[in-house]
Amino acid sequence: MPVRQVATVIVILTILFPYIRVLPLPTDVQPNFLIAIIICSPLLLSVRLNELVVFVGILCLLLSYTIANPEMQSFRGWPAYLTPPLVLFFTRSVLSKPESAPMLETVIRRSFYIWVGFGALQLVTHSAIVQLTLRTSTSADRGWMSFSGEPSAYASVLFLFAAYFVVKQSYVSAGIALLTVLVVAQSAVGLVYFVILALAWLGVRAHNHVLLVAIIVILVVVVMTTVDPQYVLDKLPRSRRITRLIEILLSPDAQLDDISITSRASDLDAAYDTLINGSPFGHGLGGVRLKSGWGSYVYELGWFGFALASGWIVFFLRQATRMGRDALAATVAIIAMLFSSTPLAMPMASFIVLAIILAPPDSATPDRRGRWRRIGVRSAHA
Repeated sequence: MPVRQVATVIVILTILFPYIRVLPLPTDVQPNFLIAIIICSPLLLSVRLNELVVFVGILCLLLSYTIANPEMQSFRGWPAYLTPPLVLFFTRSVLSKPESAPMLETVIRRSFYIWVGFGALQLVTHSAIVQLTLRTSTSADRGWMSFSGEPSAYASVLFLFAAYFVVKQSYVSAGIALLTVLVVAQSAVGLVYFVILALAWLGVRAHNHVLLVAIIVILVVVVMTTVDPQYVLDKLPRSRRITRLIEILLSPDAQLDDISITSRASDLDAAYDTLINGSPFGHGLGGVRLKSGWGSYVYELGWFGFALASGWIVFFLRQATRMGRDALAATVAIIAMLFSSTPLAMPMASFIVLAIILAPPDSATPDRRGRWRRIGVRSAHA
């Protein structure tokens, strides 16, 4: 195997297994990708001039904030801003080689089954087996975490795999990911991610969006008015997080009492308050880290962070609309996930989006009529 191909596989693995601890660093998401891409950059990266200018601008912005608060803690905020552009450079370079696209998909699929298999092994043995991450946070009423630090992080990883498989129309693999979230990870947050993905997929697939919305509203009203919430809850194990999610959805009082919801809502409110009422330069690096990927950008860098987050979102959506309806649904769902507790320092989030929206035309999947779908792009023969 050529050296370049070996280096590519190594970097992809650091992206798909972001929590495995190689160096003794006190972070959940390990900087393995940043280290690997810096070492392998002469072999792997080809950067466009406009992208390089933006990247240098981000570096200068981070440097100015770090000078304003010259503490080691400030440098811990850098990966959230450097990871997405570096993942973009890497993914574009990989997909520019025709022989690399099938290899990338193969590595993604095999990594998924390794994630699923290791989590299932933990479920069967009722043990974390081996400490591979900074922390192993679980308990008797929670699920297992495979190669991550906690069940919610495991569910986020499975959701990203599922979004990729939906675009590839590998619905069996996406179903396995959902089943693993329910049975192994047992994560309420993960279930919410899958609901968002399903709604986004239905939204872009429906021929009559008004009819779809009407059906959903009618179903919700019927369920809320005819089903006794307490009867449903009494039939479910009270110790499970999924039961707690159902209780939260059915009871407004439970929503106010749930610390997971209130903490995430308060973090988003803090980002909004920073944008509207706070300093235009934000709170700076090295302070409080919000449980929100996009929210952290705004909270730390103010309007600069808002511009960065908006730029990434617009770029993702613009590219996704050119790749078809399934790509758009998956991209919307992942963007929504990044409003939650998944940090932008996790390279897998931006990598899966970019692997979807930058895929070469030959890797596209046909629709039911056998034609290659591209929203917003006309055929050369039209």
